[in-house]
Amino acid sequence: MAPLIAVEVQCIEQERKFVAEQLEACEDGEQVAGTERLWRDYRTQVRAWKLDAKGYPDSNMRPLRPS
Repeated sequence: MAPLIAVEVQCIEQERKFVAEQLEACEDGEQVAGTERLWRDYRTQVRAWKLDAKGYPDSNMRPLRPS
């Protein structure tokens, strides 16, 4: 289970950076997939994806990016 958790921790770190970039683009008026609200909601879901989350660390249960 430890290798799966390590993969999920790395994935979440990458997603948090990606979300920050998307929110910055929204703030700057650039077009991105989804709305600022959807990205903020997704950020909350990403932060909640940790050891006590339902389905963790199954990568198939990860939060999905706005599209």
